[in-house]
Parts: sequence; C-alpha cells; structure tokens
Amino acid sequence: MYVSSILKDYNMLMSCAHFRTVDAVIVRLEKMYPDITLNLTRPMGNLAVLHVTLAKTLRAVIVLRGLIIEWVLVKAFDEDFTQNGKVRLSL
Repeated sequence: MYVSSILKDYNMLMSCAHFRTVDAVIVRLEKMYPDITLNLTRPMGNLAVLHVTLAKTLRAVIVLRGLIIEWVLVKAFDEDFTQNGKVRLSL
C-alpha cells in the first residue's frame, strides 16, 4: 500500500516535470526563432498540441507526448485545420 502511494506521487511529479520541460523547450524555441509563431495547448491532458505558423508560408500542428512527436500535419498558409470549430488532425 505504501509503495503504491509513493509510485502514484512519483508519477504525478514526473508528469508535472514533463509539462514544465515541454513548456521550457517551447519558450526557448520561440526565443531562437522569432519569425515562427508557436501556440501550445493541452486538450487531452498528457498530449500537447503545438500550432506552428511560419510567416505566411505554412502552418503545422504537432502532437507531442512529452518531447516525443506523435503526429505532424503541415498545410499551406491559406488552408484551415478546423472543422466545426475543432482541430482536425486528419488529411
């Protein structure tokens, strides 16, 4: 019982650490590349969705699980990612 309590607390601390790590990396990227717009959201808890806009050239949605890239979708600047007000991650 005591060990499972410690593991539960450890897992919660690690997930918080992952959130802070991803946030720190995104802040550093924003400083390194000021012409790229980065917006980070977490609609599903662990998964982070990064919206990237490169001037008037392209838009991308990157789904991250921690610092691991799960899914990438790139479209032209004039194309839209939303359908019925929700981000659509399919082609």
